[in-house]
Amino acid sequence: MSQPLFSVIIPTCNRNKTLGLCLERLAAGKQQDMTLIPAGADATQTEYSYEVLVSDDSPNAEAKAFLNEHFPWVQWIEGQKKGPAFNRNHGATQALGSWIVFTDDDCLPQDEWLWQFANVLEDRTHKALEGAILPQGNGNKDLSVCPINHTGGNFWSANIAIEKTLFQEVGGFDEQFPRPKLEDSDLYLRLKEKTVIPFIKEAVVLHPVHQLSLIQACRKEYLDLPSHAYFLAKHDQSGMLTILKKEYLHWFRWCYHCLKKNHWGSTFLGVWMLLLGIPKTLVLLKQYRQKF
Repeated sequence: MSQPLFSVIIPTCNRNKTLGLCLERLAAGKQQDMTLIPAGADATQTEYSYEVLVSDDSPNAEAKAFLNEHFPWVQWIEGQKKGPAFNRNHGATQALGSWIVFTDDDCLPQDEWLWQFANVLEDRTHKALEGAILPQGNGNKDLSVCPINHTGGNFWSANIAIEKTLFQEVGGFDEQFPRPKLEDSDLYLRLKEKTVIPFIKEAVVLHPVHQLSLIQACRKEYLDLPSHAYFLAKHDQSGMLTILKKEYLHWFRWCYHCLKKNHWGSTFLGVWMLLLGIPKTLVLLKQYRQKF
């Protein structure tokens, strides 16, 4: 078995339609100047090659039959049914590449995506990279959600690359986060202690914009509060009063900018966080700090 340069890992769960669109962008010949090594192939190693692995968390392993029929060159991996962090880490254990590249099953990698990452690696000085995430749709609407990354410094898991040995050294994604929220930011902070992480603006994936209702947005923020508190407990050792000031300042600024854009739903969300979300976060933060 030849060793590819990149192992592209895509976690999925019950989203075959968008997964198929993503994989079409990774098929042979679609990634400029890169050679696809199909699953199970004993191909001659090339300097710029890649494999694709899908780690499937769906309860009935429904992606397996879909991949066998439409994308037999993809390696299917049965997930652990414990969420994206577990799913990404599990996929990484099966990777043969010297670099692990993560994207999401609803993203559309552009033609030079992997090549732009590979091109940076010629100087051998970096051990982690982040690429650009551009919106597919209008990301400026009120209560629209999309992890847009134009300038870097975010390291969102929809478009990152990490040297496999370093990924293993830092322990991969933290699987203790209560919800799939901020695991990539946590990994970013741990990786920054080991390497400089440049932003490769030419390595682009498109991410769909999701439009939420006000109820959906408030529910999402509420459910994400435990992960936010866990992240603060792990990385912010400031006193509770200092954290309280930071949290209120953040949401006051949020409300101000949303009002300027006449985004009334987002403004209400900010007020809801000021009145209810921050107090709940501080209660959870006090509990999680006992773990660190």
